[in-house]
Amino acid sequence: MHHIPRLSEAVYVGMCRYVGSPTEVRIRREVTDIDEVVCRPVMIMKVFDRMKSGSRREGFRFKTSDMDFMFWLPDHKVICDLSQISLYRIPQHTMILMECENLPLGFTRLKLMTPSPDQKVNSSLIASNNEIYISSFLYRAQMLEYQQALGGILGSSIQHGPCATVNHDGYEADYAYCFRSHHWPNVALPWIQRCQIKNWPLDYVLSSIIKNGCHVVPISSSPLNSESGCEWRISFSGAEQKLVSSMNHCQITEEMSNKKRAYICDKSLKMMNLASKIGCASEIFYLAMLYYKTCQYEQSLRCLQRAQDKMSKPYVTYYGQVNKEMYRRAMAGVSLSDRIRKCLICDILFDYQYINIDELVPEQEANKADRFGTLRIPPLVMLNMLFVLTHHRLGDTVRSQQSLQDLHTLLLYDDGTHVLELFRDISWQILGICQQTCGDYIGALISFQCSLQQTPWHAIQKVTMFRIQGINDFLLQTLE
Repeated sequence: MHHIPRLSEAVYVGMCRYVGSPTEVRIRREVTDIDEVVCRPVMIMKVFDRMKSGSRREGFRFKTSDMDFMFWLPDHKVICDLSQISLYRIPQHTMILMECENLPLGFTRLKLMTPSPDQKVNSSLIASNNEIYISSFLYRAQMLEYQQALGGILGSSIQHGPCATVNHDGYEADYAYCFRSHHWPNVALPWIQRCQIKNWPLDYVLSSIIKNGCHVVPISSSPLNSESGCEWRISFSGAEQKLVSSMNHCQITEEMSNKKRAYICDKSLKMMNLASKIGCASEIFYLAMLYYKTCQYEQSLRCLQRAQDKMSKPYVTYYGQVNKEMYRRAMAGVSLSDRIRKCLICDILFDYQYINIDELVPEQEANKADRFGTLRIPPLVMLNMLFVLTHHRLGDTVRSQQSLQDLHTLLLYDDGTHVLELFRDISWQILGICQQTCGDYIGALISFQCSLQQTPWHAIQKVTMFRIQGINDFLLQTLE
């Protein structure tokens, strides 16, 4: 093993040649910082404020590195709740309210609260339910036309996602015309709680990120769906910059060396696909979670539907509970390996070494610190949780709410057949997480309280209290 230090050093040197040495990266960042300080007042005088983002902004130079810019109107202020309107001056500031209810996670609507002096904004307004909203579709088109009218190389701009994109000498430059919020969005409050639990990033970095707020860029969750034209995606490019800046060069090059992740993910999918075919009936959940984690929601749904079909069979067995007569009839003459594949349902295990889905990371961390490092989730609870989250991400509110109700009903009336007593703490916790994700904060509070009343098998009480406090803080803000 004495060769490993030399190998690690060689990898580090190779990565530095690829992305730049610590000195080169620092100089590039400082040059960009100076450029932004000098140019920002000029840009504001010309209507827009701006921020450079992406890998080139962070001082890295890849063959695939593009120039990324974000532009916004500095006198248009996006707020997360109505209480923040008192922080601004009207009519000098145009007020825009974020509305995230009944939308996929990470997306919002922008409701115009006060008149805008900008013609491009006014040309992007649409009426809905007696309210005025800024259409991401119309605003994106307005800004593409505006950029093309500037002439020169910008005259060849084309639409690319939320950006107006220009190709110049083999390099692409993306211009995202967006809006800026100086407030941390309520839907992202759980991220702060996870940071506090993990003690990363450092407090001053976290505080700076929260004060920096976010941007909203003009792209919907379903660009082909005309009804989603009012949706805007919440962007945390500023937060990403601060996180990268807080990392040392070794951490960054280690992160860059995971450009093999796509290959590893593909291999993982193939292995889990095989495991779901030869393993027990509940093995397919791990494949569904991997699809969900990599935003392949339709594939995740197909796996969940297969799991639901398998688990609905009358001869399946969970902790020895089975309809013996149906089992005998269905499994007569079937080999043991096939019986395991068709009949056996096991708990879904979350080992502390692996992150299956982000929604349960705080619970995994707490369990790792105070228990044995493994969450055991009943398969029916896992099924409904993934149905809720996947439908929610796809914007299917009806099916998401139905799965949420199914999960609630299961926990209220199950007699221990599907949810063992020892696992009811994590099961109620999961219901609360799903309710919070879907915007039912009062229901989530009740579920988290129910979790605290169960046998503390998974040692997640601290996280439950964190979640309760987070919701209470949010509800207090909305009442102010």
